[in-house]
Amino acid sequence: RAVRERFDNEPEVASRLEHTLAETYLWLGMNDVAADHARRAAAIRIRALGKDSREALQSTALVGLLAYHQGRLDDAERTLRETSRRQEKLFGGDHQDTTWTRVRLSWVEIEKGRLDTAEEILHDALERQRRTLGDEHRDTATTMNSLAVVYADQKRCAEAEALHSKVLEIRSRTLGPTDPDTLKSMTNLAVVSFYQGRLVVAAELFQDVVDLQIESLGPDHPVTLAPMNTLAIILERQGRLEEAEAMHRRVLESKRQVLGDEHPETVSSRYNLAIVLTSQGLLDAAEEMHREIFETRLQELGEQHPKTLDSLCALAGIAALRGDRDTALGRLSRAVDLGYSAGDSLAADSDFESIRNDPAFEAIVERSRGNAQNSEL
Repeated sequence: RAVRERFDNEPEVASRLEHTLAETYLWLGMNDVAADHARRAAAIRIRALGKDSREALQSTALVGLLAYHQGRLDDAERTLRETSRRQEKLFGGDHQDTTWTRVRLSWVEIEKGRLDTAEEILHDALERQRRTLGDEHRDTATTMNSLAVVYADQKRCAEAEALHSKVLEIRSRTLGPTDPDTLKSMTNLAVVSFYQGRLVVAAELFQDVVDLQIESLGPDHPVTLAPMNTLAIILERQGRLEEAEAMHRRVLESKRQVLGDEHPETVSSRYNLAIVLTSQGLLDAAEEMHREIFETRLQELGEQHPKTLDSLCALAGIAALRGDRDTALGRLSRAVDLGYSAGDSLAADSDFESIRNDPAFEAIVERSRGNAQNSEL
């Protein structure tokens, strides 16, 4: 309120304060409030300095980043792509602002499942940042971390682990052990251990991260909720279903309060809770939840997005557990027709025990593996 009342006639001061408030609320995980300040900063700067001023473009890029954090991926992509295009035209591809915006654009690409595009953006940004800023600059470390996330999502675990370890060493030394970025690196290393099937190690790492993040950021901060969510998944994999359910419900409630019901992170937590309910044999509750999630993902992400296909396969698993062979096979076949490629995971999924030796199921698994091979070509 003081900014608007005291600096109404000093737009450069007002916009600088609004921009700083937006960044501060972003660090606190209060994304909706941050977005309001970012939009005000951008509007003031566009009006006072012009839409192509460096300051206006910085605030506009921040608006795009906050749209990403709010789960408004189409808005985020549109804003970040246009802003980076204008920054590159005005300041060049090596400019720090240009690479900052491009890296945030890659986060949208990751969330939309376009990992190859994200990797291409990040390799280009990293090459430029290493040349102009050096390996230990905070922006460079952020790009390296994002690239390692892509490697992990592509199941290139050795590359992901090596790069995450390097980023963690840099951040621990330059930012300190409790900086949110350092804690993110610890989380990401734990994720790689989880992907490699080292559940005991991963659980210990995640518990350490959660304890540190609760102490430094609080239990409801979005950065804290991410490792809590994965720790709950690990508990489920270890057969500790009651503990997993309790933690998933705790994370889900916090995400609903902090991010809202429709945010992709909230939807992911609902999906993970539905998986635990399935493991507990609570098929009616699990199926209802999975149906809602599938419809949300279908509408928000499209029918070929990997997360949409995961939801369709989860519904197929429930049908198989009920003994409904035809429905299970029909849903799986549809998922594979749309590009589902995790054939090995499908073959090992205990939900499909009743049809594992069915020739139709075996054929679907092989088609899924074929999708994976075709995507590598």
